[in-house]
Amino acid sequence: MYRRVLQFLLLCALSFPSPALAKEVLILLPLNVDKTLEKEAQLFGTALQQGLGNSFDVFFGPAVEAKLEEEYSKEGCTAQSCAQNLAISFNGELIADSSIQKLDNSFVVQLQINNIITGQIVKSLIEICENCSKLSLIRFIENVGLKAAGQIPSRIPGQSNVPRVASPFFSPAPAKPMMALKINAGSVKADVFINGENLGKAPLTTNKAYLDGQRLDLLLRAPGYQDLRLSHIVGKRDTRLSNLKLEKSPTALYFDSQPRGASIYINSQLMGQTPAEIGAYKDGQRLRIRVEREGYNDFSRRHRVGQDDIKLGQITLQSLLTNSGDGKKVRVPMGF
Repeated sequence: MYRRVLQFLLLCALSFPSPALAKEVLILLPLNVDKTLEKEAQLFGTALQQGLGNSFDVFFGPAVEAKLEEEYSKEGCTAQSCAQNLAISFNGELIADSSIQKLDNSFVVQLQINNIITGQIVKSLIEICENCSKLSLIRFIENVGLKAAGQIPSRIPGQSNVPRVASPFFSPAPAKPMMALKINAGSVKADVFINGENLGKAPLTTNKAYLDGQRLDLLLRAPGYQDLRLSHIVGKRDTRLSNLKLEKSPTALYFDSQPRGASIYINSQLMGQTPAEIGAYKDGQRLRIRVEREGYNDFSRRHRVGQDDIKLGQITLQSLLTNSGDGKKVRVPMGF
């Protein structure tokens, strides 16, 4: 009877396959790539994710990048603590760091998988794709991931049985794109300074690229115009730099009259006597001007700063006395 029960239990065990072992969680950090490969970085990362996915449950992409930014924004974050927090947030222990560099016509692909809890290097690969195109590089990177996924030794080949301890390697943040900036100030040919460096006259496209998120101090300077200073964060409203406007420097108005010694009123306020240079007015500002002297008709007009300013220095006052028919001087009524 006992033997029959044992046989029955054995048959039941064979009839129901055991559940598949859960894959180990691996967090794949954003790839560090050569500048010439920045546009394809996400594509290469996906290929590596597919290869590693043969043996791991791989987290990669926006979720990992967002968590990286969150961890590195915390005060007192160290490479070790941030790496551990990143692993814990995805319920895993393994973190993969990778890079791709271009050398001549070949590409060097490096991959290192670390156990962030024990500090061991689980896998370390350096593979060279010789004379390959970017298209064939995609498949090559996937195969690197497959190779790492298919053979994950607990010891590095060729090393002693003592586990190799990983040095701090944690990538602080995903590689950020670099970009040039277009700067224009309309018709004004202003000198452009970025962080104190003169880059030339606007309009221009900067001869160097800046990191997305980098803060820059800009200064535009042109004769006859007020300096324009602004702080700019690369990647945020970059288009505004193509539509900058410089204000003209305040204008001092020069007054002179024949005869001289006439009183000058601007907006009903006595400002001095001719000849005189008065005030500092904005270009386009509208003023009410009156110039008067006893015995002469007033000179009165509305004036827009920047338009025919030179005429204010050429005022001729008309005398109130004129010749009568018998040759005598007589006073005539004041008119406007």
